[in-house]
Amino acid sequence: MIEAKVSRKIQGFLTHDDTFLFSSIFLLENRFKEMLRNRFKYVFLDEFQDTTPAGTILLEDIFGTEINIFQKIGDPYQTITYNQPMHFQVVTPRYQDRKIFGSYLFI
Repeated sequence: MIEAKVSRKIQGFLTHDDTFLFSSIFLLENRFKEMLRNRFKYVFLDEFQDTTPAGTILLEDIFGTEINIFQKIGDPYQTITYNQPMHFQVVTPRYQDRKIFGSYLFI
């Protein structure tokens, strides 16, 4: 199994987890984080409930600053990751959560 994985890496195939690993290594240099922060002042992450913990930590590390607006929108009752526990507690909130009760869609 390990031999097959190594072979695929040599051929250039990456897994979902590999992308987070290489991104984390790439972003060890602060200049790359600064480039992204300056390029994207406003970050809107929709369907947050389906973001992996690794993705959440990576994005929070980049955009969880005072100069960026990092908005996360999600509904824990609409998650597609049924086999994974909810990870909303992964992110230390800088602001209090806002909960919306009810819908005005059909008014």
